[in-house]
Amino acid sequence: MSDNAEVVAFCDKMSAAIDNKNAKARARAAAKKAAGDAITDALNTVLTSTPQTLADIAAQIPGATPNKVASRIAPMVDSGAVTKAVTKVNKKRITVYSVA
Repeated sequence: MSDNAEVVAFCDKMSAAIDNKNAKARARAAAKKAAGDAITDALNTVLTSTPQTLADIAAQIPGATPNKVASRIAPMVDSGAVTKAVTKVNKKRITVYSVA
């Protein structure tokens, strides 16, 4: 059988490893949130009363993709700060966004 001190030492070591892993995960999550906040701030400056597609908006924001812009603009549409409209161009339906 193992000595109790060995078991306690092993548990303490594993607990410290888990705490270290969680601290690194929190740091990565904070960095991702900060990057998302930068895109949201840029959206506030890029959006105008002129309707624009997600691709047009993403092209004006460095490091942004249409998918990242879509995920940041959806809450703004839900709150009513941004209007979403569907228009037809060359028989294609295109979603455009503008400031409400």
